[in-house]
Amino acid sequence: MSKLAFEGILSGPVAGYVAACKDLGGLLEKQAGFVEQAFKEEMAFLNKASAMAKPSDDEFQAMLAVIGGEMGKVASVTSEAAPRSPLENHLTAVSESIGALGWVAVDPKPVPYIGDMEQAGEFYLSKILMQYKKTEEFGKHERFAKSLRQLCAALKAYVKEYHTTSLQWNAVSRKTVRGPASTVVEEQPSGVDELSSFEEIISGPLASYVAACKDLGDLVEKQAGFVSDVFKEELTFLTKVSAMAKPSDDEFQAMLAVIGGEMGKVASVTSEAAPRSPLENHLTAVSESIGALGWVAVDSKPVPYIGDMEQAGEFYLSKILMQYKKTEEFGKHERFVKSLRELCAALKAYVKEYHTTSLQWNTASRKTVRGPASTVVEEQPSGVDELSSFEEIISGPLASYVAACKDLGDLVEKQAGFVSDVFKEELTFLTKVSAMAKPSDDEFQAMLAVIGGEMGTVASVTSEAAPRSPLENHLTAVSESIGALGWVGVDSKPVPYIGDMEQAGEFYLSKILMQYKKTEEFGKHERFVKSLRELCAALKAYVKEYHTTSLQWNTASRKTVKGSASAVVEEESSGTDPLSSFEAVLSGSVEEYSKAAKELGGLVEEQSTFFVAALKEEFKLLQNASKMAKPGADAFQAMLTPIAENMGKVGEIASQAPPRDPFQNHLNALSESVGALGWVAVDSTPVPFIADMAAAGEFYISKLLMEYKKKDDFAKHEAFSKNLKAVYADLKKYVKKYHTTQLSWNYASSS
Repeated sequence: MSKLAFEGILSGPVAGYVAACKDLGGLLEKQAGFVEQAFKEEMAFLNKASAMAKPSDDEFQAMLAVIGGEMGKVASVTSEAAPRSPLENHLTAVSESIGALGWVAVDPKPVPYIGDMEQAGEFYLSKILMQYKKTEEFGKHERFAKSLRQLCAALKAYVKEYHTTSLQWNAVSRKTVRGPASTVVEEQPSGVDELSSFEEIISGPLASYVAACKDLGDLVEKQAGFVSDVFKEELTFLTKVSAMAKPSDDEFQAMLAVIGGEMGKVASVTSEAAPRSPLENHLTAVSESIGALGWVAVDSKPVPYIGDMEQAGEFYLSKILMQYKKTEEFGKHERFVKSLRELCAALKAYVKEYHTTSLQWNTASRKTVRGPASTVVEEQPSGVDELSSFEEIISGPLASYVAACKDLGDLVEKQAGFVSDVFKEELTFLTKVSAMAKPSDDEFQAMLAVIGGEMGTVASVTSEAAPRSPLENHLTAVSESIGALGWVGVDSKPVPYIGDMEQAGEFYLSKILMQYKKTEEFGKHERFVKSLRELCAALKAYVKEYHTTSLQWNTASRKTVKGSASAVVEEESSGTDPLSSFEAVLSGSVEEYSKAAKELGGLVEEQSTFFVAALKEEFKLLQNASKMAKPGADAFQAMLTPIAENMGKVGEIASQAPPRDPFQNHLNALSESVGALGWVAVDSTPVPFIADMAAAGEFYISKLLMEYKKKDDFAKHEAFSKNLKAVYADLKKYVKKYHTTQLSWNYASSS
């Protein structure tokens, strides 16, 4: 069935797309040939996958190489176009979308991945329709846009149907055995298997990497010795972990210290290389990737964390292959690259298998006890306990940090005073939050402003340090970590956010330990590092305990009602219907933004009119959607067109501004973020999509606030920034409430 479905894509949407390209001719027709070939290669790949078990990583990469080569040809055609070619947008739309065929290598959630590629091309398709709208040849270009959209939609539908979570292997021989009310019991991997698997990494991929480094010699070989030491220390660590319950934070940090020290040695070798050393990229690739072994300290989702570290090194591995491609010694360098990639892949696979969500403790003695329909009842922490716990952070880890800073004196001590102020302001904030319902976005932003101001003061101390100050790393570590207190403004998953801020500071803490390791004053600096780590860990533990998913409001008055098979009853705000709520956004934050833009005048005001028009068109779409079933692709695209046209005009106005226009940042802030209105066409998770688009504009908002900070008319620019942010915050809140997974249809008539 899967095979027939993909054949249907080739004979239907692919053929339709090729025909549309043939009508336009030129490079577009040439590119279409490569697209067709890429789909044929993908079909050959899927046929193989359906008849075989998942192969090794090397074999898998070899299978992918043919598809990747064809995709590369598709993208390369774009560079052949002359500047300002009338078909430039067409070629770019295809080269941006073709990445969707790479879904076969996406391990979880390939459907959203295809959606991302689709959206990347959609921008150019909208430009094409606007470019040719009033020309005689509009029909040809419209057919091209429609055919590419249909092709992407067909691929997405196919993957959603047959490979929902990831590429399915050996589908033709897969059997499902069911018994009456069948129960699946999965054995958890034992501690022994887990440790044996890590030992296999050491004896396999790690040994191959060390051998490849030995062939290259010099500092690369030296660094490999340290890498080997880190893996061995991690095995010792995991052996202890498998046989014990999770210890206190202090004990845990002490256990991690040895691994951290060895990782520091790996990174330090890079600094020994001479300028422009032929092995500089090799050393840097390893020092960038070695952080992956720090997964043991990652509180949640360690696998993506390893992936991030892997990607950091990948940039340098690609440079190595290019650097040595045409040399006689290419084989040695290629082996090095391959061995490091395989080592990272093996580590990621190990963690995915045995420590999927976080480091697992006491696995050797873990027992699973099942009783009849067992019920777990968890007491929610009360508002009082929550505040007491935060006070304990202030009187404990924060006080220790301040004391450690006092020992170092100077700007570090000064900065610590400001850090103390931020924590106290956050306690005041949390006290208010515990006794009130969630306020409007404006009120919430006003509440956050005090904390934000104090955080800014902490960061500003860093700029007071003299160049190459011996305490520069200390100040930077704190200014990078202090953002963790901004978790209160994070809409979802604040714990990983704190972890990200923590990691940002960790780099500088490691540098401090290396800087002072052999000095008499090492103890003072080590205490500083330890105290800051403990402070961040305490904050993370607090948020994990009391605000796991997001900031919790009105906890002091929250009631828990328990009966048999206890249930938690929470009062939900009744709210209003979706259309009234969107009208409230239009008459509220959108209206305020429009007024602020009018105050600035010129292109900013003109641009705002199209933004408002796009939102009003979106309201019309929502009105129609509320009373109709979801239409076909063509009809839906027609509904989206008025929104897209106004969004396109927003972007056009930004490009009209002369160089160094005083409002360039204002215009860019909107043109970069206006894509958020495209949430209506996002098939899944529209809320993160809005957040990503809004974040793209945030960069320019920050720039304009800095630019006008000391000018007399700062208030006008601040109002513009504040109100634009409020629009997106309201939009996100609206979509989260009424269209959480995707645009809802025909809800007005549902009972």
